[in-house]
Amino acid sequence: MPLSFQNAYTETAYVALLLFDSGCSPDPWSKSGWYRIEPNQTVEIFGTDLRTLPTPNWAWFADTGADGPSWSGDHWYRVPHNAAFNKCYDDDTDCNAVWAFRAVTFSPDWSGFTIVLMGPGAADRGEQGCAWGIPEYPPPPPRHDDHDDSPWSSHHDAPYDDSPYDDSPYDDSPYDDSPYDDSPFDDGDDG
Repeated sequence: MPLSFQNAYTETAYVALLLFDSGCSPDPWSKSGWYRIEPNQTVEIFGTDLRTLPTPNWAWFADTGADGPSWSGDHWYRVPHNAAFNKCYDDDTDCNAVWAFRAVTFSPDWSGFTIVLMGPGAADRGEQGCAWGIPEYPPPPPRHDDHDDSPWSSHHDAPYDDSPYDDSPYDDSPYDDSPYDDSPFDDGDDG
């Protein structure tokens, strides 16, 4: 179950992430980008079941190109201006830009998550752009009665085939011969 970004905007979007990484120190976070997402395209960033991540916290930023309209938050981080990168959070080598990332916390119930980039906002400002998050939930566990040995499975006769309600006393209802069948308002002319 992946973390994905979908670009519903008319221009190419570029995404950067801040994720937990125990291999980084002194702060156990890494930053990576720029993931290119064409219009009407969905890109899977990683395919890990989100429930297995060591922390549900992370952040992201997207724009339509260096200094272009953006989807931003209120957590400012140093990253390379327009070069690809994948480094520990504390490594600011070649990080010549500061962008406002959106902080996100995954629910422990989500196995995957897709962010849909709708419309960007102004460049170089925090809290810009419109984006939707769509959680993915794991499939439900198999029901006990879905097993082959279940009395309800298709190779058994269902116990309700011989229902005592097949011979309902309501089949011969006294209301079948209602006195209202001969209503004075019924002149017998159905036309």
